[in-house]
Amino acid sequence: MRIATRLTLISGCIALTLIGLLPALAWSFLAFREAKAGYLLTHRIKDTFLERTSLRDQYSLFREERMQAMWEANRTAFDQLLAEAEARFHRPEEREQVRRLRQHLETGDALFRRIVGNTAKLKAAGGALPVYEDLDKRLSSQLLLKSAAIQEAVTALDDSNERWVEQTYRRLGILVGVTAVALALVTILALTQIARLINRRLAPLHAGVKQIAGGNLGFRLGLDGADEFSDLSRAIDAMAGRLESVAGRLGAEIAQRVALEARRESDARFRAWFDLPIFGISISSPAKLWLEVNDHLCAMLGYGREELAGMTWAELTHPEDLAEDLRQFERVLAGEIDGYSMEKRFLCRGGDILETEMAVRCVRKPGGGVAYFVKLVQDITERKRAQAELRQAEAERQALAERLGQVQRLEALGVLVAGVAHNLNNALTAAMTTASVHERTCAEPGDREAFGIIGTACRRGRDVVKSLTQFARPTLAHSAPVDLHALLGEVTTLLESTTGGRIRTVTAFAAEAPWIHGDAGSLSHAVMNLCLNSLDAMPAGGTLTLRTVLAAGDRVELSIEDDGEGMTPEVLARVREPFFTTKEVGKGTGLGVSMAHGVVKVHGGTMEIASTPGRCTTVKLGFPRIPVPSPAQPAPEPPAPGRGAAAGLEVLLVDDDDDVRFLVARMLKRAGHQLRTAAGGEQALAGLAAEGLPDLVILDQNMPGMDGIQTMERIRVLYPDLPILISSGQPDIEDWDCFRRPNVAVLPKPFEVSEIMASLGRIRPR
Repeated sequence: MRIATRLTLISGCIALTLIGLLPALAWSFLAFREAKAGYLLTHRIKDTFLERTSLRDQYSLFREERMQAMWEANRTAFDQLLAEAEARFHRPEEREQVRRLRQHLETGDALFRRIVGNTAKLKAAGGALPVYEDLDKRLSSQLLLKSAAIQEAVTALDDSNERWVEQTYRRLGILVGVTAVALALVTILALTQIARLINRRLAPLHAGVKQIAGGNLGFRLGLDGADEFSDLSRAIDAMAGRLESVAGRLGAEIAQRVALEARRESDARFRAWFDLPIFGISISSPAKLWLEVNDHLCAMLGYGREELAGMTWAELTHPEDLAEDLRQFERVLAGEIDGYSMEKRFLCRGGDILETEMAVRCVRKPGGGVAYFVKLVQDITERKRAQAELRQAEAERQALAERLGQVQRLEALGVLVAGVAHNLNNALTAAMTTASVHERTCAEPGDREAFGIIGTACRRGRDVVKSLTQFARPTLAHSAPVDLHALLGEVTTLLESTTGGRIRTVTAFAAEAPWIHGDAGSLSHAVMNLCLNSLDAMPAGGTLTLRTVLAAGDRVELSIEDDGEGMTPEVLARVREPFFTTKEVGKGTGLGVSMAHGVVKVHGGTMEIASTPGRCTTVKLGFPRIPVPSPAQPAPEPPAPGRGAAAGLEVLLVDDDDDVRFLVARMLKRAGHQLRTAAGGEQALAGLAAEGLPDLVILDQNMPGMDGIQTMERIRVLYPDLPILISSGQPDIEDWDCFRRPNVAVLPKPFEVSEIMASLGRIRPR
């Protein structure tokens, strides 16, 4: 029997098995679908019943007429679902449950309508009647019982359908499993028989084919039979005979084909290189026409082969590169060179520009003329882009390096400011104490005025030192309510007295005086710096406008406007940078705007700068606004020298500055105190041990060797009750936790007579 016939019989057996099982599978699947549809219907009945229960409860609570209408709509939906259930459910127990459900539903509707009627009677009676109330309670109880019966019937119907779904599902699964097992067994049996047949007939056929394939063209299989393997054996024997006869003829043709194959191999090697998708390759004529191009060049330029065949390479060369390309091309035609290379831009389809590196070589005729040109084109667009990005990265690196240099200069400035501030505070302390004493004691009015001017200048210098310190380490040293209009009035007065009428100063203040919280000295210095920048921008004169506006959100805005030269966008972008200045060398430090910006930020404010070149510049400062403070009680006058509770004290003055020790000691002696001095912490501790304890110690914070904190801690260990007055120029020293102790007070440097006398009054002497 032929193998195809056997396969047909096996396939028929499998098909008959499958056909025999299909009706049972189809019946089980339809039963499962019917059960699942009934299960979904019972869920819809359950949801409608839950809605009915909710409407009953809402009507019991609110007795609204719209609840009655919703009840009727629910009843209609319930009737439709029960009608659908009666048409779908055919099992006796399910039909009985549907019948009971309809009966309970009708009874419940009757009870609900009686409750509605009873409610109408109660409303008509205008009050609560015991008879109706009792009836309403009984009806409500009966309705609840009917609802429980309906729920029981719905639950029973749902459970019945759920069990039916599970039963049909299990039956369907069993039939599917039986079908799969039967098909698998029939298939395995058929495949086993076929494999056995094929192996028995295939082995001799395979051995004979190996003989023929090994070159034994005289070998014959000689299999007999009527199956497909016998037919294949006879065909192979016939083929071997024909091959044997052809082999003789092939020998004669081999020699002829060797030369032809060598030529073809050479052409194939050239074509293989030509079609490599690495370079764009073209062959062009001396007339600049494209003779042949590879696919990669077509992809690079965006044109097809036929399109390029009708064009010259000069048409696709960028106009800026064409002259150089033609010059080299003419040199090749003239015989001066055989090739050249260059970077060249091509014009692609759609207008894009292709950056390439091109190498050109010519193939000459026997007479020396050019037969054609071969060009290799490499796309270097990404390389160009990477070079541009590298240049940009290098520029950014240089910018970061410059920024790092600025930060390092700022750090050095912070260290420098700390040392300079200490020395300046000592110098200003000496000048302020001397000026304040002489201002009080001089008999001549002119002398008193002169010493007053010296004191004012020293106080301005103190503000400058404070601003520098805050710039190096931004803090808010002294914070108090500040009348911004009063502060701007002082700045305006000073500007008008120094500009000599060259600049017209205009104020446009808000109707209500704005108050902010901060340090008046630092704010005044910052505003003055910005105003001086505006004056420098108006060398030929102009108008400087100071404007205040009460903005929304409890904010106050201060604008400094000038009609000067303005700034370019490049200058405006860098104007806040420290050390950046457009002035000549020696005429500006580049710290004015950055210091003002630091002061504004410390006060919780913002700074915006807008400028139009050649027209104007506006600096807008925004600060948090505070309510107008209540009038403060006048501070008590400091005790006069020689009088007061603090007079007659024995004071130990510890300071490393000779001038400060001399002048402060002289001032305190004139006030009636006894003075002992020490130039450092070690000397002060030695004096306390040798000469006894004074009434209090005035201690400088910044000293070489043992500083003020170390000296204070040592004194506290040895003499816990000795009062100490700390003197320092640090802007935030009053907030240091180490000085928040009993019988310790802080005296900010530089100070004058009234400040030190007031501090002595706050200390409780030993």
